[in-house]
Amino acid sequence: MRLNTFEQVQKRYESTKPVNGSQTPKSLDVRPIGDRRRKHERIVKISDTCYALSDGLYVWGNVYDLGNRSTPEQVKRFSPIVWEKTPDGDTRVTVANGRVKHAPTSRFAFLDTWLPNGLRFKSHQGSGEHWIVSGGEEYFLPKSTVSVANTTLETTGEDNKFLVFEQSAGGTYFTLISKRFYPERACVDIDVKRPYKESIRDFYDWMLTMAPLLRSDTSSHRYGGERQFAEDLLNHYGSIHDLTHKYGHFIGPLASPSEQWDHMREITSDTQHPLRVALAKYMLGVLNYWHIDKRSVPYESSRWDVSRRGPITYMAEPLTQEELTNELGRLRQRYVNKVNKICGFTKTVTKGE
Repeated sequence: MRLNTFEQVQKRYESTKPVNGSQTPKSLDVRPIGDRRRKHERIVKISDTCYALSDGLYVWGNVYDLGNRSTPEQVKRFSPIVWEKTPDGDTRVTVANGRVKHAPTSRFAFLDTWLPNGLRFKSHQGSGEHWIVSGGEEYFLPKSTVSVANTTLETTGEDNKFLVFEQSAGGTYFTLISKRFYPERACVDIDVKRPYKESIRDFYDWMLTMAPLLRSDTSSHRYGGERQFAEDLLNHYGSIHDLTHKYGHFIGPLASPSEQWDHMREITSDTQHPLRVALAKYMLGVLNYWHIDKRSVPYESSRWDVSRRGPITYMAEPLTQEELTNELGRLRQRYVNKVNKICGFTKTVTKGE
């Protein structure tokens, strides 16, 4: 049953017996919000006027923090739902998402289950954005960069990325009283890209012309090209880039974003640049060109044969002219997207403000 008022939350806490087990003795005051087997999903009393509905995420050390090692303030900050009663008698509900670069599906399910009537969690398909719906209005629920250091218990700088709603006297309606957030979108900065448009187009045409000469005998075109490009960048510039970051921890320092963009713009613009061939090999690999090249002629493939209980090899038909044209069109689009990213031609805009 949903908890729709501060009084219901308070009553649930007081009526729930603390779990008494070998790892969670009664003294820890672990009071599950629902199923007692899910001890990490619990009601935490911060004060007489504040209760947190915790899913156990993002607190110190142990993901469930059943040892109560986090401070009450940290539990309050990282809980998905917090109920508070102000000195004036108003009821406020704070709703928080997960952290940036995380996709905590358990938190999404928790919000969907335990938000009060009048607030609804909504996830947009495709964009992956999360919203809180109240009174027919959708409010973007941003992810936070705040975390707790495992060793120091210190909370990183606050960004206040959460939503605070005030509940009406009847308990049915909620009004947003905190800052309203809007999703960010990446778009091409046309003014920055304009001077390089011709050189980018010329590099693409030159890359496809050179492709037959750049074909490698190795079975791993992509990862071999990435490693070689990382080493070439290190030798020429003294640093490597995010696009080859998987090798950064053992072959060299990472260049700053602005340095990376300058390097890529220089390579694509200078027809005599010593790293031009290395960049072409790298791009052909990550853009999956070699897969298209292989399928442009009859090629050897295999499939599983149930009767033989093993794979059988056969000669597959090549792509038709129409299919090849479509594949090359998608290749060009992938190239444009990749260049926009590695050359720093994109900018972030906030939609709705």
